[in-house]
Amino acid sequence: MLKRMLLSIQFLTRLPVIVPGEADEADIAGSAVFFPLAGLLIAGILTGAYFLLFSVLPAFVVSVLMLFIYMILTGSLHFDGFADTVDGFYGGRDKEGILKIMDDSRIGAIGAIWLFMAILLFIALFTYLAKELVPAIISAVVLGRTGAVLLMYLSQPAKKTGLANLFCGKITFLHALCAYLLGAGICAALGWKAVASLFIVTLLSILAAKYFQKKLGGITGDTIGFSIVLFEASVLVYWLVKIA
Repeated sequence: MLKRMLLSIQFLTRLPVIVPGEADEADIAGSAVFFPLAGLLIAGILTGAYFLLFSVLPAFVVSVLMLFIYMILTGSLHFDGFADTVDGFYGGRDKEGILKIMDDSRIGAIGAIWLFMAILLFIALFTYLAKELVPAIISAVVLGRTGAVLLMYLSQPAKKTGLANLFCGKITFLHALCAYLLGAGICAALGWKAVASLFIVTLLSILAAKYFQKKLGGITGDTIGFSIVLFEASVLVYWLVKIA
């Protein structure tokens, strides 16, 4: 269990984690169970940074620095996948064309524009969430990873190699259920808005799985990254909406 938990941190962050022994396919697939906890770790570091920075800096500057810290912690992999996915779906006419563009390490103009807009959106959300920023960030980061597990469970790989192949078809129902319950438990501790966020991400995960299946015949590492950005942004936007 410890090995799989450390594997999840190793997969989702750039923290210097040492995983004991050799990890087999079962360990890798089983690490998905702990994705929400890895998200909670990331969110905890961001929360600490928020309390440290907010006491001495303006809100906008804090928001920029927090996103910068977030990108360092995660290696910006999901933002990279976001840009690659946008490039592929804008430039490719069929599955082969989309995948070819997504595999290109260079970022296109459309992907760069969308990436800039996504970064701008996150900074704006961090700035305007104010007092609700901490529970909103915890919800978004945890559910981003919870949604990714559900997406991988519901999908198959779109190509023969890549990150998606490590999980798709190998995550069992029990893995997905345990990850979902972990995410749900964390949300329950944060209140009703976090629980409502869980349902939003669940719906988006199902829709994303269906969409990528139709367009690509499955998912890739890039589309998983795109989905994490989508899940997180959706949760943060929901927290910002004023509901009586």
